[in-house]
Amino acid sequence: MFVSVRIMIADDNKNLSAILCDYLALYPDIEIAGVFGNGSEAYEMLHNIKPDVLLLDIVIPGIDGLEILRRIQAGNGWKPCVFIISALYNIEIREKALSLGANFFFIKPLDIESIAEKIRAVPDLYRTEYAKSAHVFEAMENLRDTEGKITEILLENGIPANIQGFRYMRDMIGLFCKQECRGRPAELYEKIALHHNTTPMRVKKAIHYAVKVAWNRYTNDNAHGIFHTIQKRPSGQPGNSQFIYAVAGKLANG
Repeated sequence: MFVSVRIMIADDNKNLSAILCDYLALYPDIEIAGVFGNGSEAYEMLHNIKPDVLLLDIVIPGIDGLEILRRIQAGNGWKPCVFIISALYNIEIREKALSLGANFFFIKPLDIESIAEKIRAVPDLYRTEYAKSAHVFEAMENLRDTEGKITEILLENGIPANIQGFRYMRDMIGLFCKQECRGRPAELYEKIALHHNTTPMRVKKAIHYAVKVAWNRYTNDNAHGIFHTIQKRPSGQPGNSQFIYAVAGKLANG
């Protein structure tokens, strides 16, 4: 049986909303049920429209996205699957949004294809007894565990926890693995720099130094680990991206 997923967009960026509408309209099983540029209006119409999915920006005129999440969670009204779409990012905001019931946190610029895939999976979610923990969404416990797993892998592979590059690398791998950002390395450096109130170049250099320390330990001790799986460069030491992608791959493969 054909099942249509009804979505509502709450974002004051008219250009982005138009792009989302145009792209998602290409899918016959996705229906655009409403677009709002004001948080107060979006919340008022939520219970009338009853969308399956709400694409919600955090910074929006009227009541903001976090307040909308609070009201949805606290009330007895309609509770859609909520996809946060935001240019505003730090660990605290992401964790707050997820604790208030958001199912995903996407950072702008968006990977619209990935969003569309997850929207189309919502009917399968509703067919299960425990919708919020269905496999198409990352469980809250897993999201919180990710940072610990990354920390463990970095320590096992010789990255000292007491240097700045360790923290930058951990946050960057977290963004990449959770599909919150799949951009070029330069874009990742910018996002991490913004979060830590520094510059992208300092982030890049700090990570390079962290990889260098770990590489020296690996070569001196003839150790096994992630470096064993990375294709060697003429200089010997792998690049930042090579190491980060290798850690992400190990995390994904368990």
